[in-house]
Amino acid sequence: MSSVATVVSVLIHPEPDATLPYLQHHLGEPMLRWLLGGTDPALTEQQNQIVEALRQQLREIIAGSRQPSSMQVDLFCSPTENGTVIGQFKELLSGPDEHLQPSGDDVLDALRVVARTAYPRLLLPPAPYRMPINIAHWLPDFKAFLFAARADPTLIFTRPSNEVEQLDFIADGFFEATFARNMILAAWEQERLEQSRVPALPELYRRLETVLDQVRLGCAGRDFEVVYLASLTGLTLPEDENIEAESIRIRAARWGDHPGALQSLLEQQTTTTLGDGSDRTITISDAGDVIVEVRCPARVIFQRNDSDQITAWQIKPKIDAEHVISRVRLACLLSWSRENPPVILPVWSGLVDPFVGGGVLASWRSPQGFAPRTPIELTRTEMDQWQIWLERVREIDLKRIGVAPARLLRAVAERTDFADALIDAVIVWEALFGDKIETTFKVTTAIIRLLGRTPEERRAIKKEVTQLYEQRSLIVHGQGGHTDQHDASQRAITLSIRCLKALIEHRPDLVPKTSGERVSALVVME
Repeated sequence: MSSVATVVSVLIHPEPDATLPYLQHHLGEPMLRWLLGGTDPALTEQQNQIVEALRQQLREIIAGSRQPSSMQVDLFCSPTENGTVIGQFKELLSGPDEHLQPSGDDVLDALRVVARTAYPRLLLPPAPYRMPINIAHWLPDFKAFLFAARADPTLIFTRPSNEVEQLDFIADGFFEATFARNMILAAWEQERLEQSRVPALPELYRRLETVLDQVRLGCAGRDFEVVYLASLTGLTLPEDENIEAESIRIRAARWGDHPGALQSLLEQQTTTTLGDGSDRTITISDAGDVIVEVRCPARVIFQRNDSDQITAWQIKPKIDAEHVISRVRLACLLSWSRENPPVILPVWSGLVDPFVGGGVLASWRSPQGFAPRTPIELTRTEMDQWQIWLERVREIDLKRIGVAPARLLRAVAERTDFADALIDAVIVWEALFGDKIETTFKVTTAIIRLLGRTPEERRAIKKEVTQLYEQRSLIVHGQGGHTDQHDASQRAITLSIRCLKALIEHRPDLVPKTSGERVSALVVME
């Protein structure tokens, strides 16, 4: 048990606003651990008095405002000329933070001072109305960074010395303040992802040096590393168990992963029982319980006005991140050995980089309105199979099999109408084996040849494909079909998965060919 948890268990009492539980509710455990120093098993009498004073002040501010409590808590962490209110309580409770030693890099030293003031804000739990950090561009700490950044020829802010000396700090510096904010956020996210925990302030200081090096590479027109993040809902993974495949890591979601703007999705949950006779349940959230990290090189593109001044910038990763997420989902489907394929949906994505920011929310969509999800808990064996199929999928060019992967994912996870799912599943077959003429015959023959090993298997596959084709035809022509569409769609999806698995695992030589060439190769094989 952590020291903060120990303190809470010692001091907690029945009142709903008990001091430490109250502070932990509004400030979060990482903030409380930082305030108390993180090591002492119990509080002194003086610390108890300070903690109570903090609770009273916080409670008065929250009770006296109609705004969300998270916005009032933010005031405690907002920078002023005397630091932050929460920082002053920190010094009273456990002493000042580690003294900064000069590094010999003026920009880095000034950036670390700004980060020290911003650090408490980073510790707060995500909330819908909360900005990660706020850089006050008029304060002395930021002025020092502004001078250093504009005097550094390796950065994009360089100005003649006479202009630097004549800056109007009341109106100037918004551009650089945004830049400083993005570098601090990137350092925070990079360290959090690498350490799998909340970074300590000295760790943030060290990571800022790496981030500043990345910025200088970007300013020089060279590649630097970024991390693309995406969440998946529908599955849960064992804690501390990862899937690693080249530049991809798949893991369980942790504290701080989900953007504050999507906390409402985190609260929307689906629960099911295991069905094994035990009382254990599995719960998934609409925000996603699995995180995919993709590391890749990127470059920054600067936009300039007529005076050659930089007005904006854009990050260009050297991979198609959405395509990578589709490969991750496809690999999970192809690795599946249980009866029904899992419904896995991407929810949000963001990019960790020093120019746009650390984990800035790029896009999101609610999983509501797509296929219903049944929570599934993966075993280590299933995770190993997922990893194997990630490697297999990586080794082939999915573009060569056209819309087949996208249509399969759509049929399994995105369609709510079983007729639509059936149509998508059949399109998978036609993308793999279709031709301009005699499509149905050629597709059926190719599937039989690919999957059937014995005469009995081939007859059964022919009957299955024929029936599903007939059902698809009835739907397309508005007759609805006479069989259960849910059953038919699941059978068609299962057959699509089998075809893709067999093609990738046993006949990878057919992947680069056209659909017609695949049919010809399968029809003439012994």
